[in-house]
Amino acid sequence: MPLYEKSIRLDPRDPFLFNRYAFLGFSAASACTLGRSGSWFERSLAANPEAIRPIRRRQIPSPLARAYAMTGRPMTGTRVVGEANTLWPFATVRTNSPENPTNAVLAAQIEELNEALRLAGVRDHAEEDADFGVVTDDKLHQDLAGQTPTTVPGAATIKTRNWCRSWQRESRSSSTRHCIRGAGHFPARSG
Repeated sequence: MPLYEKSIRLDPRDPFLFNRYAFLGFSAASACTLGRSGSWFERSLAANPEAIRPIRRRQIPSPLARAYAMTGRPMTGTRVVGEANTLWPFATVRTNSPENPTNAVLAAQIEELNEALRLAGVRDHAEEDADFGVVTDDKLHQDLAGQTPTTVPGAATIKTRNWCRSWQRESRSSSTRHCIRGAGHFPARSG
């Protein structure tokens, strides 16, 4: 953290200063100084109000909401979640999972983050049967995340759990397999 702070002092007009603020926020959160974490994330957003969509919708709001929720300001965390949901209404707690689920320390940190996000009002999971009224078409779309139709011409729709079971039956790998990222909610298979 001291090196990030020094780099800010040495180059206070850096056009990517918002990145350094965000890195300080992540560093402070990792060091469990959540009060400092929140202020660095706030500075990051203020330094780059025109930030690209992924930054404003997810990368900053989740840890900022966590910082507020864990420092006794859950209503402020809820406000941040509400603002983030206007930009990215697809966030769920279950999207946060450790890259390496066998790392117990990382898994515990992610679970702590998830509990704070629940406290701030982030929903646990997306409703699989939600019908957004999206009309089916035959075009490829640029944005890979978003509301989807409930049917697709020429294809059968299957539920996630059914897909996982089918995938696990088909898998013959000798290594541990996880059905989907965040597989803590689905059984893993070891072959």
